[in-house]
Amino acid sequence: MNEDHFGQKPTLKAISNAFHCDDTGSPFQSCIECKKELVESNEHYFIEKAIRRYPNSTETLTIFEFAICISCANQLNQSLSAESLSNITKFQMDKLRMRKIDSTSNRSEHPLSTCIFSGMDISQCEEYQIVGAFKGHDMIVSDFPFAISGSIIESMSEVLSPGTKDEFDDFVSKHFTGPPELQELWGKPKVILV
Repeated sequence: MNEDHFGQKPTLKAISNAFHCDDTGSPFQSCIECKKELVESNEHYFIEKAIRRYPNSTETLTIFEFAICISCANQLNQSLSAESLSNITKFQMDKLRMRKIDSTSNRSEHPLSTCIFSGMDISQCEEYQIVGAFKGHDMIVSDFPFAISGSIIESMSEVLSPGTKDEFDDFVSKHFTGPPELQELWGKPKVILV
């Protein structure tokens, strides 16, 4: 297995329940885009979830969730404008530099408890997204998993080009449907992170 961004060999762990499909309570089985089977094929894939916390409660609602194979994730990323990719990369690097996350930092034992870019406690966020990387039955622990606060997602969305925002809207419209009144309540995801 290749080294991560910090030059360390990733560790494989059992898939955390946080990344199980809410509908089934089990690991995701197929890619949302191409429908390829992910677990038994030992495929590399990502899972992303957007979560909203009920006001004055610890209860949460998953706004959307999906698994996507690495091939489809790469295709999605290639559809983004060069301007957006550059802006997102700069945004992330600036935020990481501010937090001084580098090869000497020790990632938390609970990487989903704080925003990777701001350090904000996720339990204090009204909205947040989590992303993990996986191979078959295992979660890859290195640069992943991570959580991003809703305020950082909002800031990240501001650096996207109109074309990229349209690509994200198209992806969401294609894969996540439901009554319009619920979509208005939940809101549209501002950024797809995989």
